[in-house]
Amino acid sequence: VMPRSEPKARRFLGRYAGLWLVPLSVLVALMIAEGVLRLFPGLMPEEAQLRLLWRQQATATSIGDSYLGYVYPAHIQAEFGTGPARFSVVSDENGFRNAAPWPERARIVVVGDSLTYGWGVAADESWTALLEKQLGEGRVITLGLPGAVPQQYTRYLEQYGVGLLPEIMIYGIFSGNDFQESVKFEHWLAEGAPGNYAVWNYFEGDIPSRAAGWLEYMSKNFRNLYASTTLKFSDGERLQLAPSILTSAIKESRTGSDGLRNVMRATLEARKLAQLVGSQFVVLLFPTKEEIYLPLRGTDFPSLFAPLISELQAAGIPYIDLSHRYTELAAKDVRLYFEIDTHPNAYGNQVIADLVEEFLTDDFTAATPR
Repeated sequence: VMPRSEPKARRFLGRYAGLWLVPLSVLVALMIAEGVLRLFPGLMPEEAQLRLLWRQQATATSIGDSYLGYVYPAHIQAEFGTGPARFSVVSDENGFRNAAPWPERARIVVVGDSLTYGWGVAADESWTALLEKQLGEGRVITLGLPGAVPQQYTRYLEQYGVGLLPEIMIYGIFSGNDFQESVKFEHWLAEGAPGNYAVWNYFEGDIPSRAAGWLEYMSKNFRNLYASTTLKFSDGERLQLAPSILTSAIKESRTGSDGLRNVMRATLEARKLAQLVGSQFVVLLFPTKEEIYLPLRGTDFPSLFAPLISELQAAGIPYIDLSHRYTELAAKDVRLYFEIDTHPNAYGNQVIADLVEEFLTDDFTAATPR
């Protein structure tokens, strides 16, 4: 009896197994390794952990919007963050982190990114919720969304904020990524606002559609492993800093840079919106933990807000610079941020609420830092 011939597909795979098994093995290994690192981020160097945290913030639940970049779904209930910075979220009817329903008018509207959203802390521990409680009158509505950039802040104010006719608009700016991310948003606009900005930005404008694209994306993640510094406090707490992750922020925050121009342009547009509805306008400056703690340890590190502050002063825009109060407390061995995560911890949020309350109860028409 003549043996049946082996199927052609099987003969092909057997003959060329060496060619396809190697890249397949590499792909599988990278997928497994990335899965392990996402489950156990503490295995990664600090900078890699920070990059992962930043990139994860906006993609999990966002919905693409060709004008706003993205929004969040209404009435979501979710768990975000990792480790000590893990927290629960319940969103309002517009997808923001407020109690529902919204009032017809709000006393204060705040816009910004994850630092305004209250990333890492419970809803009642966020500085916006604390501010509302401490002021004791009128609603504070936050329009902050994780991963958003200044151009989006202004658009959120336009679409959601001005209709609340607030007495005060607070415009939050984070030195850690707002400058360079504003440049990316302009690139997204120049490409015709293709889909969800959060997803587009996550993949740096090149969303992989083939296995080769995913392989390159994952391998690039593994190449982004850099040195960092870990501070130890007298109470045993730790704070991990990654100054090299701020290289782009330093470059794009300088006078004359595209990043600074974009941030200032968006800020001026937001002030115009405030003026149209008779709201007072103030900018709130969130520094990175590297700007606060490294100089106290004898390491030179620039103030990323210095050029922006000069422009705010020239434009007569009031601002609150958290750096001063944060530095005073950090010098007393106080930890204001999560160990790895770049966001303020619960105490850091309380400090923000206290400082903003102090500013608002005074006459803040003079553009002086606090």
